[in-house]
Amino acid sequence: RANSRQRTAVLGHIVKHVPVIAWELLVKLLPKNYDAGSVTTKPKIREGDAPNLEVLTYSVVWENQSAIVKMAVQLAEGNPERLVTLIPCLSQFRPEPYQLSLGAIKDYLESAAIDDRIPVWEALRKEARRHRKFSQTDWAIKDDALASIEAIVEEFKPSNPMQLTRWLFDEWMPWVSEVDEVDLVGIEKARAASLKAVYAKDGVQGVMNLYKVAKLPNSVAGALQNVELPMHVLEELFSMALEDGIVGLVAAISSNGLRRFD
Repeated sequence: RANSRQRTAVLGHIVKHVPVIAWELLVKLLPKNYDAGSVTTKPKIREGDAPNLEVLTYSVVWENQSAIVKMAVQLAEGNPERLVTLIPCLSQFRPEPYQLSLGAIKDYLESAAIDDRIPVWEALRKEARRHRKFSQTDWAIKDDALASIEAIVEEFKPSNPMQLTRWLFDEWMPWVSEVDEVDLVGIEKARAASLKAVYAKDGVQGVMNLYKVAKLPNSVAGALQNVELPMHVLEELFSMALEDGIVGLVAAISSNGLRRFD
């Protein structure tokens, strides 16, 4: 039966010669906060326990995990899709591969164009927010390690309001406060503030763009009810939405106008 060093050597050979297949394999082997397995059936004819069989210890497990993560990071460098795959697993990494992963993420954010780095930044922001939200749990990233992620998120946050706060319109119940319960009032206020910022930066076209790219466009229409845009702005927005056949936005603008100007 192969020991841990032999298995790591085989993985290294696959990484070197067939990296595409190696990446898919390494993703399956990345440490997780949950997993399942079954004991290998022992031979019935001959003795199953070889005399020099490797003893499984925490040290052996952590050494294997670190080797797998390092190879995965090597294949993910400069590749935003692969970096996004690694980010949700950060909390399960040992300190050395954890820092190595953050280094690869930061290197990409430093070198990539602003628009290209948004998916990686957004995945990192979401992960940092999740662990800060549940910081009292056993599985959350703690203290300095989490602060390292938050520092990268802060350093590379986009200046464009739509890119910065689009996540508010991509999730049904985004976390906008430190309370444990869902903060519906806080969500409404955050979405309205985001919509105001988008309009202030990019005007009516910015609002239209946000509606079109948001995963939950109706949440943009809903936020419009809490933003008091001038009548001429609503008219312009109405015309653009009508021209593009965006029924939900047309209805929201009509409702806003009737409530405020009728």
